[in-house]
Amino acid sequence: MPTLAQDPVQADFKPHWLALSVADLDAASAWYQEHLGFTLQDRIDLPDREIHIVFLRRDDFIIEMAQVPDSVDPIQATSATKGSQVRGIYKFGFMVDNIEAQVARMSEKGVDFQGDLFDDERFGVKTILVKDPEGNLIQLFEKL
Repeated sequence: MPTLAQDPVQADFKPHWLALSVADLDAASAWYQEHLGFTLQDRIDLPDREIHIVFLRRDDFIIEMAQVPDSVDPIQATSATKGSQVRGIYKFGFMVDNIEAQVARMSEKGVDFQGDLFDDERFGVKTILVKDPEGNLIQLFEKL
């Protein structure tokens, strides 16, 4: 049996995306820019829903930060709390060379997908969300 590094389908996973729910979006965004060298790529404000999101980039790695109403510290979270309401990491992502092959392979193994593949023109990727056994969201990306 080949190891992960030897299997061409499994070996193409590369870190690409991290999403954080934060209490103070402006302060957190500024800290990542000042201390870690990220640059602001985009900002989305949905004032009617009190949701604010920034996308920070450093090379090919993106951090999506969201400030959402009623977010809580992980210790305060319950099983009914939405992932984006828990401060901290609520999803992370991998860039892959062939997203359809990954979806097919994972589908055969019963992986829980959240939605369908879609093209995100803003970032030039095709993407899909999956859940791990603990319910953590993982987003797969392929460059368009």
